Amino acid sequence: MVALFYFLSIALYLKARLTNNNYVTKYLLFSGSLISAILAMLSKENAYTLPFAIVLFELFFLRTGKFSINFRDYRILLLIGAFISFVLLVLFKFSLSIFNPIAPDFTNDYRTITPLNYLLTQFSVIIKYIQLLFLPISQNFDYDFKLSNNFFEIKTLLSFIVLLSCGAAALFLFNKNRIVSFCIFWFLLTLSVESSIIPIDDLIVEHRTYLPSFSFFLIISSGIYFLLWNEHKYLAASILAIIIVSNSFLTYERNKVWRNELSLWSDVVTKSPDKARPFANRGCALFLENKIYAAIDDFNKAIELQPSYTKAYFNRGVVYINANRNTEALNDFNKVIEQRSDFGEAYLNRGLLFEKEKKHALAIADFNKAISLDTNFTLSYFNRGNAFLNTNRNDEAISDYNKVIKQKPDFAEAYHNLGMAFYSKESNEEAISNYSKAIELKKDYAEAFYNRGFPEYDSGKKDIACIDWKKAIELGYQPATQIYNKFCH
Repeated sequence: MVALFYFLSIALYLKARLTNNNYVTKYLLFSGSLISAILAMLSKENAYTLPFAIVLFELFFLRTGKFSINFRDYRILLLIGAFISFVLLVLFKFSLSIFNPIAPDFTNDYRTITPLNYLLTQFSVIIKYIQLLFLPISQNFDYDFKLSNNFFEIKTLLSFIVLLSCGAAALFLFNKNRIVSFCIFWFLLTLSVESSIIPIDDLIVEHRTYLPSFSFFLIISSGIYFLLWNEHKYLAASILAIIIVSNSFLTYERNKVWRNELSLWSDVVTKSPDKARPFANRGCALFLENKIYAAIDDFNKAIELQPSYTKAYFNRGVVYINANRNTEALNDFNKVIEQRSDFGEAYLNRGLLFEKEKKHALAIADFNKAISLDTNFTLSYFNRGNAFLNTNRNDEAISDYNKVIKQKPDFAEAYHNLGMAFYSKESNEEAISNYSKAIELKKDYAEAFYNRGFPEYDSGKKDIACIDWKKAIELGYQPATQIYNKFCH
């Protein structure tokens, strides 16, 4: 999306600059360029390089005479005003906190990324991007890229020298080969936000080359055109065809990897076998396919590679619950809370384990903690309501279920359990109303049909209750059979 609006803004700007006589059309085009620029900046931060990209086009292709600035020219004043507005916009949207080091978090527990070591690492990353453009093989969704902490590391130093040479070549070629010079500047400019001193958790991501790759394709296509097209048209066409066919084939093969989450993360595990996150994410994919023990193996491997990987402990705990290995699940949630006392979901899941073991007080304490960390945590209110219901604290249960419904009006189970709480208070009409709402939201809610029968029966509506119990039987809810046989014959 950012590339779409980025290029649209530039195209409209160039069209406006090349329109000489029709001033209405000219300024409409400029307005369109400005709107597209704003949309690009609202899409992604790397669009903040757009004003400088337009300056590149001005310097390289539009300004043919000697460059000068006339402060009496209203266009120069407008340009200065636009630049000041741009700077103010950046300062308004961002703060100096974007330069703060990134401390280890629950998904990345093994390194601190500072502006300096991020910049040093980006020298090698940019070289990797260039290699991928020339030879797009062995692509990886989650690279295990080493963080550089010393400028004089061989890889870092050599990468810097190569990039410095490219910058020097761009300056040297400004008058000799303007397209190549422009392409080098474009590549470095459009990478400057994500490959500079602003730390980003992921050191390298292939899609960051979308905008920069324009320069690569411009060099390839213009090079073939200028060198071969006039005298060797068929050879030029053959080279272009080879490039298109080979890249199309590579795209087709790469799409097989992206077929689903499991195939994607299996590919990453193969290419980044010493990185914890791919194993943890493949564990999640395996769990979604109900491959419980394979998922546990992957979480074990992730924790082996990174013993402080909080999210891996949490996800393994969830899988242990589904495997009925509650003691191991409890140990994992305890480990998560020990490492991250603000991890609300860990308290929620530990509370579910306590509630399952009928340790209601401990469960309620954990649900309270989860709610204190996130007052919009619907499941915490719902499960605390269940704990209150199970301990006959019906008024408190009703309060929690009402909070759930306020946050999520289509939560059928909350209406059902609210009906149970009202029935426990012998408020039959309120119980029937809430069971009915649950059934309205979930047409095949067998348990709601079953439970609605009791307040109906107690209210003297025996025939209606029997209809509900019969419906529950039809939906496969076995406990309804005994009740139906007892009260409806």
